[in-house]
Amino acid sequence: MNIKNTNKKKVKIMASSEGKEIMGRNIKRLIKQREITAARLAEIVGVSTATISDWSNGKTYPRIDKIEAMA
Repeated sequence: MNIKNTNKKKVKIMASSEGKEIMGRNIKRLIKQREITAARLAEIVGVSTATISDWSNGKTYPRIDKIEAMA
C-alpha cells in the first residue's frame, strides 16, 4: 500500500506546475545556448512551434521521447 502511495506522489510531483516551469526554463536555456529558434527546435524534435511555446511557458510537459530528443 505504501508503495502505491509513494508512486502517486512521484507522479504528482512530476506533473506539477513547478515541474513544468522548471522544464520551460530549461527549454528556453537550451534554445539560447544552442543559438537556435523555437521553430528550429520544433523541427528537430518533430513537434509544432505552438508545442514548443507551451513547453517553454510551462503550460504542458513534453513526453519522455521528446525530452530525449532535446538532450
